[in-house]
Amino acid sequence: MMENIIIHAPALLVAIPLFSAFITPLLSRLHHRVRDAFVIIVLAVTEILAILLAQHIYAQGIMTYVFGADIPSLTTEIPIRIVFEVDGMSIFMVLISFTIALVAAVYSASFFKKEDGLDRYYTLLLLMTAGMVGMELTGDMFNFFVFLEITSIASCALIAFWIDRERSLEAAFKYIVISAIGALFVLMAVGFLYGQYDALNIAMLAKNIQFTFVDKVALVLLLAALAMKAGIAPMHMWLPDAYGEAPPSVTIAIVATTQASLYGVLRVCFTLYGKGIEINMATIGWLLVGLGLLTIFIGVTMALIQKSFTRAIAYAAVGEVGYMIIGIGTGLAAGLQD
Repeated sequence: MMENIIIHAPALLVAIPLFSAFITPLLSRLHHRVRDAFVIIVLAVTEILAILLAQHIYAQGIMTYVFGADIPSLTTEIPIRIVFEVDGMSIFMVLISFTIALVAAVYSASFFKKEDGLDRYYTLLLLMTAGMVGMELTGDMFNFFVFLEITSIASCALIAFWIDRERSLEAAFKYIVISAIGALFVLMAVGFLYGQYDALNIAMLAKNIQFTFVDKVALVLLLAALAMKAGIAPMHMWLPDAYGEAPPSVTIAIVATTQASLYGVLRVCFTLYGKGIEINMATIGWLLVGLGLLTIFIGVTMALIQKSFTRAIAYAAVGEVGYMIIGIGTGLAAGLQD
């Protein structure tokens, strides 16, 4: 029993919150406490499942889950199907995502008392959770784009939850514009890579990539898109508004989506383009270090002049993103992708 659960855990980590999102509005008709408890239980169960999977991954190594296969966890070659690739880094990010989502749900249950539309709020929270976990588990570039879109749309709606506040709507509008541009860049990059190699599987692309001019254009598009989503300067303008104007519980959850985008930067640099023998990834690394320093400078200096405490915290969060980007850039500059 437990072995079967572990085998199908990668799919369950996305499927459980995804299907629960559509059950939540029905439970709201019974009682709001039933709905709140259901959401918290769903996220707690998936967190426990993620912990069990993490123990398996750290003990047994990388796990590949192939949708539609007779034995999803067994593969002899790169499959031409939808694939989840679970390794130490991805499961670590999944644990962070579920932990933050669970904290947001628990806080929401106590923070929101007589707000309208809480059934839709919890639906969007679960959809956002499913989206960012899918981003962290998928081994396919097109599915990465799909999960990125699910995360973006749900996050935008959550930011605009207080629709009677003009600034919340403005913050949501900025977020959806940045997300739409980023999604377009990702889709273009996926199209370029598919046109070059007739494949969308990340492992197959990493194995066959030739580092042509088109591949380098795809790299720039992917990094630009994920930098927008992660709030890296000078593309950080949405983050202070989103963090500062959204409900506090939403701000907690959006932090996880930012981390998922940073995870995307890691995957692109160290996995997809990790064998960059014909492209100077050290240059990309130093560029990321420079962007990280700029992000820290803007975040810290802008935080000092804010009169609103929430916006000061939001700009401080921008600075924290800069520290993470410096870590990624340093790894590339040191040649750790080899």
